[in-house]
Amino acid sequence: MPIRSTRLLLLLCIALTAVCESQAATFYVRNGGDDSADGRSHGTAWASLGRVAQHKFGPGDQILLHSGDTWSGEQLRVDWSGTVSNYTVIGAYHLRNGVETRGVSGSKPTISGGKRLPRDRHQGLIEITGDYVRIENLTLVDSGGRGVSLRGADFAQVVNMTTRGTYDSGIKSNGSRSVLVENCFVTDSNRAHLDGASAWGAAIVGVESPRFTVRGSTVTKVYGEGINANHGSHESLIEGNRVFGARALGIYVDASRDVTIRRNMVLGISDPAFWRSGDNVGSGIVVNNEKYHYKGYGGDLDIGVQSTNVKVYANLVAYTQQGIAFWGNMPESRFDGAEIYNNTLVDNTVQFDPGTQPKPGASFSNNILMSVSPGTRDVARTDLRGMSASNNYLSQGDPGGDFSHPGNRYSGLELVRMRGWREIDDLMAVTWADFAPKGSAVTGAGDSGVLARASAKHDFDRDFRAKPHNQPIDIGAVRSGALKVPKPPGGLSVRPR
Repeated sequence: MPIRSTRLLLLLCIALTAVCESQAATFYVRNGGDDSADGRSHGTAWASLGRVAQHKFGPGDQILLHSGDTWSGEQLRVDWSGTVSNYTVIGAYHLRNGVETRGVSGSKPTISGGKRLPRDRHQGLIEITGDYVRIENLTLVDSGGRGVSLRGADFAQVVNMTTRGTYDSGIKSNGSRSVLVENCFVTDSNRAHLDGASAWGAAIVGVESPRFTVRGSTVTKVYGEGINANHGSHESLIEGNRVFGARALGIYVDASRDVTIRRNMVLGISDPAFWRSGDNVGSGIVVNNEKYHYKGYGGDLDIGVQSTNVKVYANLVAYTQQGIAFWGNMPESRFDGAEIYNNTLVDNTVQFDPGTQPKPGASFSNNILMSVSPGTRDVARTDLRGMSASNNYLSQGDPGGDFSHPGNRYSGLELVRMRGWREIDDLMAVTWADFAPKGSAVTGAGDSGVLARASAKHDFDRDFRAKPHNQPIDIGAVRSGALKVPKPPGGLSVRPR
């Protein structure tokens, strides 16, 4: 075929594809609708999710549920794909001046499993197996399994979703690449624990899901783990989330390299229903390589696939068992290149536990370790197994060993909040401002070499609120002077303590 004809044919194919994608349709579902109608308007909306399952959709089609309506005893399966420029959308709509409008007005549409569906705890009320699918603005309650389940669903987006009362995870990604979970709210997940069926199921979790991103979401009062990236979920990003009262632990990286954990707040709770042991929840932020993932221990991962080059910075952690910890579940485990910078750890049972496994090339700098209540400790051990430590604030003095450094500070620091950390009973009772330093004990006392290592991907030069650190850099996640503004930042109140 002549070159000119080939080019014309290629252009025609591209044009036809663009036309097809531009013809993506919107379908509406509401209580009181009619499954025999065409579903193309509020007046002709379908009534059931079962009707959705009967239709053959194309890339870019939208299925929108009416705000405030509820569907009980039904599941929704999305087994078709969108495209990179034309996502399939499952979401909400409302009427604005009589016109169907995508988005929520009032309460979100709700899908309830009635604690019976799905019958398989490993399935979701919404099950996604297509690529380029966006799920948004829905509430999922009382699932007999998960809330949202993604399987091989590359480039999926789960945005502004609420899950409550799930038997298993609220949102789970299995074998899906580049998934985004953003601005979601998960509570009362892993109720299987109450039946003795599962102790660990995470509220939001990526399994074998590289570049899994969890951003700006809230996990509160859950019976398993909070947020988890495991089993080869490499290059994942967990940032800007709030985890409160996660019984098993707060944020977990397991058998996954190059994961970044930044600007999260992890808090314990005074309600014993969510205590893992003793008088608080499990650990705050944990890095591990659990044996069950690996060949020779029953798993399928090569032993070289481990949680190396993990970055943990600008996080706030209070009232957990271990603020930040490395666990050594597997004898061959190692944590090369870990970087732990500018975190503020307050009144955890132990602020930092480096574990016993090798950590060559790792570093621990500019962190505040503040032990307030009787029985709390700054560090669990002083042999850092190849990790260097510098310019940290240790409230109980120099622990010796590998922590000793001339740039450390040991006294003089007060935070805005200095009491009541182990009486937290409400997520909204604590804000970032409670972690802010008073005075100048840590001002400019950090290792400013951290600033030189900042990059577009790893913005070590930004504090918990993503504001530029002072130069020279301070110790801690909240820069000194952050509260010296006419009004409390972000509308958050700073209450006297």
